[in-house]
Amino acid sequence: MASQTIFRTIDVATGQTITLGEPVPADVLPLTEPDGENRLKMLDGDFGGASSIVIQLTPAQIVQSITFGYGPSTNYDTMVTAFTGELGQPESQTPVLTRWSDPQTTFEVSQNASAVSSQLSDRASSSAA
Repeated sequence: MASQTIFRTIDVATGQTITLGEPVPADVLPLTEPDGENRLKMLDGDFGGASSIVIQLTPAQIVQSITFGYGPSTNYDTMVTAFTGELGQPESQTPVLTRWSDPQTTFEVSQNASAVSSQLSDRASSSAA
């Protein structure tokens, strides 16, 4: 378990946010495009270091998870260290996946051969889906 509460809201533009467990706000929808069934992708931009954001929705159109993609210069170990400073010791950690969780939220940082990504997930909607 994370020693701190994991964030559930992200800023996508000045004054515009997305929150796990809630619908995507009407003022944010114009900043997205469909990306498959129950998925939205933020239009191109830089989101606090993330080069892409994909929003997974439940069938009821509630935000279930938010996945952040990062550019090739992003370092997995540096990200893990930064989030450990913010969230406390991770629940689990391998050389390619680090996970924090609290009763409502899971946050993961992962690395594959070409990129680093992170995912914020709503535990309530994930277990109900």
